[in-house]
Amino acid sequence: MKTTEFIAEKMLEGCIAVDKGILFQTQVLTKFEQIKGMINVGWFYLVSMEIKSYR
Repeated sequence: MKTTEFIAEKMLEGCIAVDKGILFQTQVLTKFEQIKGMINVGWFYLVSMEIKSYR
């Protein structure tokens, strides 16, 4: 998880540093954040289902 956050930080720094094509990079980052969020929610859902099945 730390690696993903590190990559996202570096991507964000890249977006801030570059003015040309900033809109494109921001859109990519937004998509990346959305996907990361969906994966997190998916894992949380799976783990909670596992815990419920063990009880």
